[in-house]
Amino acid sequence: LIYGIAQRRYNNTVALFASILFAVFPFSLLLRTIWLESIQLPFILSSILCAVTLKSVSKERKNILILLSGIFLGIAIFTKIPAVTIIPVIAYLVFTNSNRNLKNVLLWLLPVILIPLIWPAYSIYLGEFFSWIHGIYGQSHRTGITLLSSLNDFLKIDPVMALLSIAGIVYAVLKRDFFILLWTIPLFIFLWLTAGTSYYLLLPIFPALCIGAARLIELSKYIPRIKINQVLPFLIIAIVGMFGLITSTIIITTSSNTSYFNAAAFLTKYLQDISTINATNNKITVISDPFFLWMPQYVFHLKHEYVPFYMLVSINTDKVAYVIDKNFLDGLPVNEIFKKFYDFYGEKKQQIFKIGDPADY
Repeated sequence: LIYGIAQRRYNNTVALFASILFAVFPFSLLLRTIWLESIQLPFILSSILCAVTLKSVSKERKNILILLSGIFLGIAIFTKIPAVTIIPVIAYLVFTNSNRNLKNVLLWLLPVILIPLIWPAYSIYLGEFFSWIHGIYGQSHRTGITLLSSLNDFLKIDPVMALLSIAGIVYAVLKRDFFILLWTIPLFIFLWLTAGTSYYLLLPIFPALCIGAARLIELSKYIPRIKINQVLPFLIIAIVGMFGLITSTIIITTSSNTSYFNAAAFLTKYLQDISTINATNNKITVISDPFFLWMPQYVFHLKHEYVPFYMLVSINTDKVAYVIDKNFLDGLPVNEIFKKFYDFYGEKKQQIFKIGDPADY
């Protein structure tokens, strides 16, 4: 999808370079994790691909591609609301690639608006409109993590790609490349205006960052007085790509989350043992990162209370179990309700089980 987009928008060289950057650098490994961003990204890219293809098709096929583009983006927004930040770039593509016809933009907007409306409409039908409001707020607000800290995490995870991305955006500004700018800037603004964010929310714009970096690398062929200037971009991408591939391979082959799985398994066994004694009187509220909750709740169906730490409002049991990891520690100082409960129950703690160092992950 990235190759097709870059090829139609720029040329084969940029398409090749962008695909290599996306394929080998560590940040794209986040797509192997089950997040909504991982699910929605193919729909976003499909929508953009349809929009950039409009320029080279007949009038009859234009309407089909416009509707397909709108449907794909509508599904992406339905998957997770922050995908609305992709609307400016695709609207720009539809407008410029269809003879600046506003009717085509309106046709494209129809599924973009109607498909996400399924969620609030269904909530109203069930009489649970408040749950929709709560879901929207939860998708766009993560307390305790700022845009700056997310960008810092990006820099730590993938420093070379982060620096190439910054340079690519600067180059896009200088060249007035609205395609790259309209794809990236709205999401940065959205994440800056909301109460908090996390680095994985940058995934929808990672392809754009790769394309921007690829354009910058291609620029090296215009360096004068160098006899190998035509092959220089390929030499640079080979070196950069090899570095990214080696880095990603090291990350894949290094087990850095063993303690997480050990802790999840331990928690499940602990809750299972308690449930067999007395399911009613030994009910526990488990407060942690969602990673630790799905196994006992949805696989073993253990009848306890499970609350992600950032959604804590009240506790209805006498006993509480905390699973403390880096996300837990980062969210503790900035959430007053969460900290109040943690301090209160922490003074009465009965048992502590340590599996790894939570600050390391």
